[in-house]
Amino acid sequence: MGDDTTSTVYAGELQGIVLALEMAQADKESGNYRSKIFIHTDNQAAIRSSAKPKGKSGAYLLKIIAEKTQALREQGLEVELRWVPAHIGIQGNEAAGIAAKEATGWRPDGQTGSRADKPRALFKLRSTVKTWSHKQSHHAWRTNWETETRGRTSFRLTPKPTKVLELHEGLSKRQSALLVQMRTEKIGLQDFLFNRRVPGITNANCPCREGRQTVSHILLRCRRFRQLRRQEFRTLPGRHNLRVILNKRKAAAKAIRFIEQTEILGQHGIESHTRLS
Repeated sequence: MGDDTTSTVYAGELQGIVLALEMAQADKESGNYRSKIFIHTDNQAAIRSSAKPKGKSGAYLLKIIAEKTQALREQGLEVELRWVPAHIGIQGNEAAGIAAKEATGWRPDGQTGSRADKPRALFKLRSTVKTWSHKQSHHAWRTNWETETRGRTSFRLTPKPTKVLELHEGLSKRQSALLVQMRTEKIGLQDFLFNRRVPGITNANCPCREGRQTVSHILLRCRRFRQLRRQEFRTLPGRHNLRVILNKRKAAAKAIRFIEQTEILGQHGIESHTRLS
């Protein structure tokens, strides 16, 4: 059935039903008479899809199942699919499971044996293509994230991709925008404005004269806000680590409140803090 870029366990179960129907046809042609056959599987999705195939995954296999089932019925042989629970020691089901593993080349003694021939009809499922596409896209994104020359401020804060939007839960749009500015350092502080050659900005230094006016300087070191820093960050774990402050939701909320209260960006009329709790 191919690897996980072609098929799924579900597709393998459908192929197993196809093989069972072919065995029933061969039995019929050998002269044996039966009025009904039962095919057992531990995959409920395969049973549901075989009963109502419209719009279901594995359409090419479901088409084969429908055609073979109809052919047997026209010969007077009814077909019924039945579910059996997996991994509880049902002899036939366990034997089928071992046979399926052996078809991949697996052997009980740890050696590798011959693999079963691929079925005549084998197509990639939409779900496997979708999964493969997502994996490839994610891998490419992560590679670009690690090697890109731009956006390094965000990379230093978040070396590995995360669900960063969780940081913005409960924030107003204004507060959320401020958090983005702090995390990217694209913010109206002297260092950024000077590097962007904003008219009237003649240097990158903080008025405290103890370093460049960056997000890190304001949040962690600027002596002008020492008392406010103690007030807001006193009980905060990792309060001396910018990555911790801007990567944890509660810590980031405190950082927003800190920047707002400094009014360093010209904020006035700070809104209620209840949303930041």
